[in-house]
Amino acid sequence: MKALGSISIPRLKINHRFIAHINMKQSRYQPFLSIAQAISLGLGMFKVTLPIAIIYGLSTFNSWKETAARIKMGGWTLIGLLVIFLFLYRYDYSPYKPELFSIEAYYFQMFFILCICAMVLGFSVDHNNISGILVLYLCLGAFVWAVCTVLITAWLSPPPYYGKIVDLRALARGILSFGNTPGIASLIIMLPVSLMAYLLNAPLKKSIWFWLGVFAIAVFSIACAVLIHQRSFFVLVVMVQPLIVGSFAWMLGRYRLASALLLVVAFAAMSLLIDHHYQVGILARQIDATLFTDARIQMGTYWINQLIANPFSMPLVGPEPLNQYPYFHSFFADIHRISGFWALCAAIALIGYIFLRIAYLIYCNKQLGLWLMATAIPIFLIMISSVVPEGEKQPFIALLLVACMCESLLSSQNNSKQSSACV
Repeated sequence: MKALGSISIPRLKINHRFIAHINMKQSRYQPFLSIAQAISLGLGMFKVTLPIAIIYGLSTFNSWKETAARIKMGGWTLIGLLVIFLFLYRYDYSPYKPELFSIEAYYFQMFFILCICAMVLGFSVDHNNISGILVLYLCLGAFVWAVCTVLITAWLSPPPYYGKIVDLRALARGILSFGNTPGIASLIIMLPVSLMAYLLNAPLKKSIWFWLGVFAIAVFSIACAVLIHQRSFFVLVVMVQPLIVGSFAWMLGRYRLASALLLVVAFAAMSLLIDHHYQVGILARQIDATLFTDARIQMGTYWINQLIANPFSMPLVGPEPLNQYPYFHSFFADIHRISGFWALCAAIALIGYIFLRIAYLIYCNKQLGLWLMATAIPIFLIMISSVVPEGEKQPFIALLLVACMCESLLSSQNNSKQSSACV
């Protein structure tokens, strides 16, 4: 019997089947959104990345607890170091010739958003399932941008193209402007080296379409590198990275992969010797003893001497006649030049922490750790030899994504019974 004056409130029926259907649709589209997000980060186009990031964030909103659970102490330390670096980088930033050209407001707005998108993407995906495919897609976006730049340059201007590459962003505004080539070369390099590193964490028995794609990437990347006369591509992609990946493959007991990569190095060295001896002229800038006196090595040495002499003064680009350039074309040197000594210290601390954590992942899981290390090393070499921070943001974003993947993998290793020793 009901009490007098009591009100019967109907119970709200929740359609659990409908909610499950929505969650299933979100999980179905999330891999495609994460791939689109990674490609947009590789393109470095802020206006493309932002709307994709908003859609991706909405699609992963229901799984925010899982994402937060992947961020352990190591992940929060990474985030803290990144925030400190970005603050110091912005705080004392002084652009080159601000009376003529300043991208201060737009650049930092774009750079901060790209960093946030890379962090969200890195922590929100279960990297045990995707096997590092997002790094490849980020590098693919950078590769597409670089190849389009080279092709449009060849279409709009006569050779030679060394030191004279079309600026696509200026061209989109109707302005035909040219820039230097090392930055585009670094974007071309990222995909081949990340593909080689990916082989450490993937079986060699892939479909014919995978290997056809690898062949097409090899042809396009070599053709672009020859066209713009960038010997750094051949040094890093054909010599340094095969040695790194081959050594790691040997450590993992994958002797067939190691032997194949060592054969690539031997074949490349023989081809370069033949080209140099018979003066075929495939490479306009030969890989010889002049490599050790390259302009970027001279500029790097000049910066180190200034850093040792007076770390708190703004270093000048040089030596002569290289002082005509506005940049050192080195991530650390240019950070020091435009934002000061403390920003440089923050950058060194951040990058150093990333490599320490990858080394710790090698201790916890050798295969995953060596794969990420083989991805991070060439990206780091690109950053210190070819990158202008205000220009090519993709190598830094790629290294940041690798760092987030490392933290997610360490978190999953900590939660597994097999890695109970890794706390």
